[in-house]
Amino acid sequence: MDLSKFSSLYLKALLLSYKDGVDEVINKFYLVPSEFRAIYDNFKELLEDRSFRSELMGILLSRGESPEEVAEYIVWRDFEYLVGKFFESLGYNVKMNIRIRGYRYEIDLVVVDFLGRYCLTVECKRWKRMLSPSQASRIAEDLIRKSRLLKSIEFTSCSYILPIIVTLRRGRFFIVGGVPVIPINFLGDFVENLILLVDEGAIKII
Repeated sequence: MDLSKFSSLYLKALLLSYKDGVDEVINKFYLVPSEFRAIYDNFKELLEDRSFRSELMGILLSRGESPEEVAEYIVWRDFEYLVGKFFESLGYNVKMNIRIRGYRYEIDLVVVDFLGRYCLTVECKRWKRMLSPSQASRIAEDLIRKSRLLKSIEFTSCSYILPIIVTLRRGRFFIVGGVPVIPINFLGDFVENLILLVDEGAIKII
């Protein structure tokens, strides 16, 4: 069935039904029960597939929904897929769950800009609490280490790598050890100002 014919409201409702259940969604959005149940029944099995849920996220982002808005409707396990879809919607090439051969390291996302000038190594944190300074510092150091390994094996031909941390929890944007810590509500602004931050030397380049 062609998803593009459904309104954004129904796409959100489908995502949320996987998270909270059909009855909760009908009450939340004041939907006609028989109408939405018929739609849900058509997609019930597909909703168990993360790639299908990822497709729903991608459609919502392409319609101008912010990643912060879409995050309201997803299960926490899908957070890194949402971040990946957001970058794809801006024209970036995204690779997920990159394992570095010979090491027990994994990088959630490697995001390459469409000109191949730089890539972002992205650590997605789905914790409900804001990261403490010590937690953020530890995660940043680990991500820098993994990013250097990625560059040493020539995984990408990008000129440089920028490690970043994206959090599901709303809060303030800050930089620790040269690594930006970006709450989901600041992700769009961060991407818009990325080159400026690089030019100012505010974030670490590997």
